[in-house]
Amino acid sequence: MNLYNLLTFLPTFIICIATCMTLYLAEKRLKSNREMDFSRPLYQNYLLSELPNALTEYEIGQYSKLSVETFSTKLKHFKKDIRYFQYAHNKIYQDVSNSIACIDRILSQEPGSKSIGKTSSEISDLLHKIYKAFLFDLPDDHIDSYFRLK
Repeated sequence: MNLYNLLTFLPTFIICIATCMTLYLAEKRLKSNREMDFSRPLYQNYLLSELPNALTEYEIGQYSKLSVETFSTKLKHFKKDIRYFQYAHNKIYQDVSNSIACIDRILSQEPGSKSIGKTSSEISDLLHKIYKAFLFDLPDDHIDSYFRLK
């Protein structure tokens, strides 16, 4: 290979590498934006309002059948809406799904079998696990910075 061929090949090779890196970074950014689009309604609707409100209604209603059904229905809707994470981040989906199943199991127990405070604290702990899964387990997208309360 002579010097002329080397000097023409080297810039072409560098341009190809730069193009590949640009495409890779654009795809990564697109995936992060797509996850953001899927996560935003989960945060705004479920994690910031519906699930905490359902827990409050459950506690205020003193574990009435209506409050249990309402809370359970909201949990099922939430689980249905996080299906994207089953394929994109299976670990997050499994953690959240297990927490939802535990909450549903607690809700299905008889109200008199445990003390009211202990049941509420168990449900609150499981809800915190769900929050942590979304805030800290999503890889390198800094999603928590988008949802700071102002």
